[in-house]
Amino acid sequence: MAYSAGDTILDDEYNTFATGNAAGTGDISAASINTILGVGSGDVGYGQANTVSAVSAGSTVTATQWTTLLARLNSIRQHQGTSINISSFSVSSGDAIAVIANLATDINTLFTNRLTAASANITESTTAATYTPSWNASVTATHTVTFDGGDEARFFFNSGGFIKLNPSLSDSTGRNAQWAHLLDEVGDLKLLASTFTRSFSNNSSGYGAGGDNTPTTHLSTTGYYDLTNSTDTSMFKYTIDDAFGYGNYRANFYEVKINPGADHGDARGNNGNQITIKQIFQDDHTNAQNTDVTGDISAPIIIGEPNQTHLAADVYGTITVAQVSFTGS
Repeated sequence: MAYSAGDTILDDEYNTFATGNAAGTGDISAASINTILGVGSGDVGYGQANTVSAVSAGSTVTATQWTTLLARLNSIRQHQGTSINISSFSVSSGDAIAVIANLATDINTLFTNRLTAASANITESTTAATYTPSWNASVTATHTVTFDGGDEARFFFNSGGFIKLNPSLSDSTGRNAQWAHLLDEVGDLKLLASTFTRSFSNNSSGYGAGGDNTPTTHLSTTGYYDLTNSTDTSMFKYTIDDAFGYGNYRANFYEVKINPGADHGDARGNNGNQITIKQIFQDDHTNAQNTDVTGDISAPIIIGEPNQTHLAADVYGTITVAQVSFTGS
């Protein structure tokens, strides 16, 4: 029987919506509630245990089973902040269990948006890192972010989690002004599952975030799953714009390099459980004014962890942020 609005739903159709195939055994290559919500593989799966049970061949789909499927659909929708067509997410006992229009479309929409999370469903925690000595050559902040395992890292990124960088300088007077300006224009950088984004909430020095200078490097479509084993990947490099006449100071730059370490990939397609992040503050200018930079550098690591507002369980384990080094000269 073709699937169309008004028809009574069949067990194999229900199983396809719930698990990805008619047999109810699951197919993580197909869009379904369990594909998004369950363990999955690679960039598929939130790691949640409250998946939807299949129905036996030839059995009637009950109101309770139908309501469970719709409840999981609603949880995914709310977690992502994705708009879908269905607006009623329960069926009462005695109701005819019939096809709901747009269900297949809505599941596919949620599958497409599976790596996203609404901002309200992310809880940020910050590990501060401050470099206070004066310097005029180079400063490098190196941190590691470690998950309990590869699956925990997968679930974190698959559910919309991110690692955010937000560098700044504490003083914007004299020689410090150029670096305060430069870092203001860097903005907020986020490593997500499949992207490395840039946005602008930081504007501490008042110069106006973003500037008018295109980054030398910005791998905006490179995320956690795209990082190369044991290799420092230059994800972002930025020099100051010249709107304020900084001239030779444009040789200075801020750069981010990210390395997923040796534990790279397994049978379920994770990309390792440890990520090393280097933030490089390079003072290469040839300007005659060569006094030290005296403002404190702030190079925090901000973890955006998916919360349990709409997901049943915290499956990310302990996420440890460690400062390996913060050196300069």
